Amino acid sequence: MHLHHFLQQERESILALATEGLARSPLKHYRESDEETNRERLTRLFDISVECIRTKNLIPMVEFAEKIANERYRQHFDLHEVHTAFNVLEEVIWEKITEKTDPAEYPRSFGLVSTVLGFGKESLAVTYLSLVSSKKQLKSLDLSQLFKGI
Repeated sequence: MHLHHFLQQERESILALATEGLARSPLKHYRESDEETNRERLTRLFDISVECIRTKNLIPMVEFAEKIANERYRQHFDLHEVHTAFNVLEEVIWEKITEKTDPAEYPRSFGLVSTVLGFGKESLAVTYLSLVSSKKQLKSLDLSQLFKGI
């Protein structure tokens, strides 16, 4: 079985379930967005994921996640909101794999999905946190008073 073919066959079902799952999540910005906007967001993430699985190339996911981190940061999304959207899609994909494929396929399929989305989540977090730290003046502690009289 080629996982990317399977995911394309299940595309509509996966996206519908992920969109429903995201709607049930208590995530402020995703709840404020309409269903179609959230579905479009998940569709882009899904399509990039499938492409990375097909080509065995993580660069498109890294670039996408960095772009999303910048966009969502400017839109005042919390990092955990975007991270949760990645997780919702991953969970639905795992459910479809366990529902419709042979258990012998699980390790490879789960490994590919988790690697691609895991790299995306890592890139998302690194980029988002670098934006946060660049906007704040992080102060170091002045501990000199602790050492007076030594």
